[in-house]
Amino acid sequence: MSRVLVKILLAPIILPMIIVMSLLSLMITIVASVYENVAGLPMKLVGICILLALFTKSWLAAVLFGIILAMGYLVVILAAFVSSLLDVGRNSLATFMLSR
Repeated sequence: MSRVLVKILLAPIILPMIIVMSLLSLMITIVASVYENVAGLPMKLVGICILLALFTKSWLAAVLFGIILAMGYLVVILAAFVSSLLDVGRNSLATFMLSR
């Protein structure tokens, strides 16, 4: 009896949270997809710059280009991580609301 009462009292709070988490996850996924498509060519160019710096033995330039490349990939990885955390949170709230 008390669990049903808690669900009824928390429904006005949890349902908007589920909607906001879904929208945030969708927005992050769309932005990450656009970023992957737009940043694909510059990332390949940075990879070529790394190879050229290695062949010319410009170690500092190779390291700097490597850091730039790593930061670009880190953005995509973090966006996917945050999106998955939002999905997990949304699914746990939805499971709580739909459980008996």
